[in-house]
Amino acid sequence: LRRGGGAGDAPAWLPLTFVPGRDDLSERAALAAAHDARGGDGRAAWILKPSDGGKGARIAIFDDLAAIDAHVRAAAGSVAWVASAYLGDPLLLEPGGRKFDVRIWVLVDADFGVHVWRRGVLRTCSVPFSNDRATFGDPFDWVALGLLGATRTLAYLCYPLLMLLFLGKANNLVCALSRSVVGVYVPFHRLHELHTSAGVVAGAAFVAHGAGHAARWARQGNARLLWASQTGRTGAVAALLTPLIVVPMRSAACRAALRWELRKALHYLAVLWGLLAALHAPKSVSLPCVAIPLAVYAGDWLYGLLFRTYLVRTS
Repeated sequence: LRRGGGAGDAPAWLPLTFVPGRDDLSERAALAAAHDARGGDGRAAWILKPSDGGKGARIAIFDDLAAIDAHVRAAAGSVAWVASAYLGDPLLLEPGGRKFDVRIWVLVDADFGVHVWRRGVLRTCSVPFSNDRATFGDPFDWVALGLLGATRTLAYLCYPLLMLLFLGKANNLVCALSRSVVGVYVPFHRLHELHTSAGVVAGAAFVAHGAGHAARWARQGNARLLWASQTGRTGAVAALLTPLIVVPMRSAACRAALRWELRKALHYLAVLWGLLAALHAPKSVSLPCVAIPLAVYAGDWLYGLLFRTYLVRTS
């Protein structure tokens, strides 16, 4: 906006912004002049964002013009950098004093009609905002997504895997489907391979998800949420159960040292694990995404116990 129409045409809400390319001397000169006007090194802070970034990656804050020059020149390839004046008194989300942004989805049709989805998303930083220069190198203080984005991504990775884990072991249902026309198109005979692979990935992702939340809460000074909230308690117990469920079945050393019956009993802890995962964030999609496949698995097991168990007389 500023480069296309000039500084006077920039909207009032837009912070003072420049695009200091490595070969664009005019932008660099304008940035230097604005830097001096705002107080110079040690006073004027700028936030730099790359054109190829996302989820807060590679964002940096500097209050030294030479450091900005070095940062821009060190960028490889065709990456462009936007340098905006770092606001010292932003609007904060209260209580808590955290920076935030609001995402609203808008569709522009072929006739330039604008359609706005009424439900948006509010994202917050991981920790309260601080204008202390000592925090400029700490991404927790200004990256909106941070660990929260990573943990949410891992959670959504887990959901389809958890559905596969439980539905793939609904053996009576699988046998019925494999004898139907569905079996022509779906390789039900390979579901166990899918089950083992999905279990390893889901287990690792869930542990990483829990570790991310624990680190975020600790950084915020909210470590008590690990035991004081339903999300913390269910996540902590499920994370402790994960190696007991996965490792004995996948580790060659465990297979050699432990009896099959013990390893199978430990593996059945997955039912408790699934229940904990369903209750981990009941107001989110985790409840239906995990509870429904778990209920199908439990119903299939009960059906097999009642109607597919036979007494074989030996005399």
